Amino acid sequence: MYFFQIRFVPLDFYWNIKLINDASMESAKAEYDISSKTRYMHINTYTYFAYTEDMVRGEKTEALLNDTMANFKQLWTNQWLPEIKAHLNYWESYPLDNAELGDLLKHFEETEKRVKRLWEIHQIIGTPMILSVTLFEEMYLDLFPESGPFDVYELLSGFSNKIIESGQALWALSQKVKDIPEVEDIFRQNDLVDVIKQLKASDAAKAFITELQSYLEKYGRQSDKKLLRYPFHIESPESVIKNIQNYINQSNMNVMVDMEEAIQKREQKLSAIGEKLNAYPKPVTKTFEFLLKAAQTGHMLKEEHNFWIDSQVLFYQRQMILTLARCLVKKGLFQTENDIFYLKPEEIRQCSESFLTNTKADIDHVLLIQERKNQEKQFSSSTPPQMLGTISSTPHPP
Repeated sequence: MYFFQIRFVPLDFYWNIKLINDASMESAKAEYDISSKTRYMHINTYTYFAYTEDMVRGEKTEALLNDTMANFKQLWTNQWLPEIKAHLNYWESYPLDNAELGDLLKHFEETEKRVKRLWEIHQIIGTPMILSVTLFEEMYLDLFPESGPFDVYELLSGFSNKIIESGQALWALSQKVKDIPEVEDIFRQNDLVDVIKQLKASDAAKAFITELQSYLEKYGRQSDKKLLRYPFHIESPESVIKNIQNYINQSNMNVMVDMEEAIQKREQKLSAIGEKLNAYPKPVTKTFEFLLKAAQTGHMLKEEHNFWIDSQVLFYQRQMILTLARCLVKKGLFQTENDIFYLKPEEIRQCSESFLTNTKADIDHVLLIQERKNQEKQFSSSTPPQMLGTISSTPHPP
């Protein structure tokens, strides 16, 4: 079994690892006739995984993947993204603040179903996304063996996505700071903690804070750690402030120019290789063009799907969990809202249902939470083994 570098609390393990894996395996089988099995174990706050069944591709797998790659962009625009947004709109419109425990428990169940579906979509996108870039890279290096290691990606870059868009918006916001000398001085002359304090105390920073809040409303449902237990940028914008500070202090940086240069490099390279491609038979050229188009979409979706699924879905999961936790704190079932992260989903259900039905739970969740906190503390300074068991002689797919 192989080792994950990140430590997980129980809720993150079950929703951020196990549920995702189960949804991904089911989706790969249903959509592309690809079967494989992976086992995950949560041991002393650390996560290990092992392939328990080699990846097997069915007779229809290649045709199914080729069909998806042929319609990649249309599928994203017309099918996958609208469904993703529909789920996000459900969470955005749900009245969390007014929900009672019974309603929140139903919302908990509905959220789990929707999250599972979204990670199914994630796998439907992810398999051809990775494959398209891999196949194009292999063909490109086969046709042009003299190419450098980054030449392939110059052909795939220069397409906007939500991650790039959010970075450009943040850079533009940093440039506005330079128009307000007092605010610029705050950023240049202070460390991160003092920047935040002084911005809140400065009348000159009010307009900037308003624009910062607008930025966070649009792009702040992102996180540096992508775990349920940690706040997102809209909740705790320290990393956003830090990036603005970095942009201000790096006067030679211009992300808008960087994007323009990426587009120019791509177009120049396309023009240059177009002449070389003419020397190859028509079927080779046709395959190259097919894979190029698919890989360009796949490379763009690498960040685009991350914004819409990996980040936003986790954000709404976290908001639901925290609201449920606050409700349980008010009812005396938890000491702090962060206690909920130390329970598994079925334990959260059991704890909530026992209160609603006025029955005794099968577990003492207060004791269980404390035991897991003690375990986390006990192993916080330990160095876990990088591998458990023996290495299989059978190679596994990457």
